[in-house]
Amino acid sequence: MSIKGTKFRSSANTDLVTVLTGGAASPPPNGAPYAVTGLVATGGAGKVALSWNAVSGATSYRLYRTAKSGSEPATPSVSGITGTSYTDTGLNDGTTYYYRVVAVSAGGASGFSAEAHAATPGTNPDPTQFHFETDTQPWAASGAQIGGIATSTAQHFAGKQSMAVNFNGTSAGASSVEMSYAVVPAGATITFHVWIPGGSQITAIEPYLADYNWTWTSNPIASFTAGAWNTVTLKVPATATTPLNRLGLKMTTGAAWTGTVYVDSIDWTVQ
Repeated sequence: MSIKGTKFRSSANTDLVTVLTGGAASPPPNGAPYAVTGLVATGGAGKVALSWNAVSGATSYRLYRTAKSGSEPATPSVSGITGTSYTDTGLNDGTTYYYRVVAVSAGGASGFSAEAHAATPGTNPDPTQFHFETDTQPWAASGAQIGGIATSTAQHFAGKQSMAVNFNGTSAGASSVEMSYAVVPAGATITFHVWIPGGSQITAIEPYLADYNWTWTSNPIASFTAGAWNTVTLKVPATATTPLNRLGLKMTTGAAWTGTVYVDSIDWTVQ
C-alpha cells in the first residue's frame, strides 16, 4: 500500500530481522572478527581483572585502558593477549579505570567492545580531572615545535605519572597541547602544573580557552621557575558558553630546542 506516494513493503529486510531476533549476524567485512562481548572488569588492590567471551576466528586481543570514560587512547594499552582474560596491574589506588577490548585475526581487527569499568580500593593519589595516570586522556599536541606527547614517570606533580610534552623544534615558535569539549563550568578557575627543565628555550607558557561562541581567554606567563613545578591558572569567564570548545596550554620557544616539558594535575574549582 502507499500513503501520499510513499510505498511500504510487506516484506522486511531478512538480514535485519535475523539480527534483531537473535539469529546470526552477517560476518564483518574483509574477514575481520566480530566485536568482543561480555567484557567484565573487577577491581582489586592495585589491579583490575578482566574477562570476556571468546570470538570465533580471533588470534589475539587488544586492551584499551583510560581513566576517562569514552576517551580510549589511539594505540592499545596491551596487545597480543591470546586468552580471554587479563589482569591489569601496577594501578593507582582509589582510581576508576575504563576498558574496551578489540579482537584481532589475520583478516583485521574488530570494532570496540562495550566499555567496562572498575575501581581499585584505597585513596586516589591524584584525584584531579586530568592526571595522566593511564594515558594522555583526550589531550593532543598542536604545532611544529612539539614532536609528540606521552605519559611518563620521569616527573609527576602527584600520583605516578604526568604528560610528557616532547619538543624537537628546529626554530623558535609556539606550540600547544589542547583538548576539545572540556566540561568546565563558567566562572571556574582552571589550574595547570607545568615542569620546565633548566636550560630550555621556553620563554612563555600560556593557558587558554575558547568557549562555543569562540570567545578566547588566555593568561600568558613569562616568569617561571626552571627545574620545578610551576602552578599557572586561568579563569573561565562567568559569561562563557560551556562546555568549552578548546582548552589548552601554549608554550613558546625563543630558539630551536629539543627537550621535554611535563604537565600534570589539571583541575578546576568553582568559587
